[in-house]
Amino acid sequence: MPFAIFSVENTENKGAHITGKTIEINFKLSNVRDVNAIIINAASWWNNKISVGIVGTGDKICMNTSALTNYHTPEEDMALSDSEKAATNGLRAYIAEDERVHVAFAINPIKTYMNPERPNEVLDTYGLIYTYVNGVLSGLTKYSNEAIIDAADSAKSEFIFDSTNADIDIYSIRVYSKYCEDSILLNNYAADLPTIEDRLFVKNNNDVLVGGEISLNKVRNLGNIPYLVITDLRKTGDKKGNLLDSDGNIIGYGPDTSSSANLTNGKKDFRWAPCYYVDPEHPDRNFGDPNNLIDAVIYGQGTSSLAYPVKNFRLRFCKKADKYSLLPAIPGIDNDSIEKAKWENVPKVALFTIKADYMDSSMSHNIGTGNALAGLYDSIGLKSPAQL
Repeated sequence: MPFAIFSVENTENKGAHITGKTIEINFKLSNVRDVNAIIINAASWWNNKISVGIVGTGDKICMNTSALTNYHTPEEDMALSDSEKAATNGLRAYIAEDERVHVAFAINPIKTYMNPERPNEVLDTYGLIYTYVNGVLSGLTKYSNEAIIDAADSAKSEFIFDSTNADIDIYSIRVYSKYCEDSILLNNYAADLPTIEDRLFVKNNNDVLVGGEISLNKVRNLGNIPYLVITDLRKTGDKKGNLLDSDGNIIGYGPDTSSSANLTNGKKDFRWAPCYYVDPEHPDRNFGDPNNLIDAVIYGQGTSSLAYPVKNFRLRFCKKADKYSLLPAIPGIDNDSIEKAKWENVPKVALFTIKADYMDSSMSHNIGTGNALAGLYDSIGLKSPAQL
């Protein structure tokens, strides 16, 4: 196809790191005869190695920047360490034969992030590249100014589909000179589905927003999503819900009625958080209800991650009797005994850590845990059911 998606006349002013870029490919592979052969090629090459762009083989599709090499030959893959594999898996999407798949790479422009507590201090400068499979976020990787994304040589970055080693059906290709958010990519995935019934299923199964915010009523209406409701966020004195005077003495219990409900980045910003939890598919795991709230305190968890707009939290129940397990009890085991808890047991606890899929203190992403696991699987030759 005579269309060089990663070529621009002036990468300094028009590159994907400045404007953003999104590439979507909706396709199916069948009769794969060589799983390692290159079937999709939208990349520039240097010294017989991929430099920048997208490459698809019989079992995966990868995106490379000049600093993030995600496509390797089988021999090169064998030579990589587990940490190197984990670092590259964020821009890989694995493909099952004979299944139609919608893969998207969404490149967010590079931004400078300032310290909210010290406005003149730069925390970091980077961009993000998201990998979506069938409208679902499946990988996330950070890139820096040094990771050139666009290829200056358009003659070496055309879109090529090679059916020598596999049959390939192409249903649609979209290229945007901007970063597309998840809602756009989900809608595009749904629009490419073959039947109205398929499209309605995706729409209805993701219909949880009103005005860009999650609607509790819509979550309830779906009937299959667990949710936690917190009804207050005013200040309290400590993680046990005690109110303290200036000397640290306990003078009461519950919220400071004069405080606001605006969380700060402080690690000791303890907030009164009476709550209840509902799991529609496993009601035995519920605790509390709108008329019987559980006394709890919520506060930030982490270090540098407290400065991020999406945070991790700890939720601690205030009363000793309030312990819950969000997983089923193990028959024959005392689930109230933390001392007896082993890998096969799920004890009831009074403290939960609520992790957000944003960033951790190493400036990487929680989804990196999944990437590390994928790297481990690669290293021992283990494949997921979709890859078998």
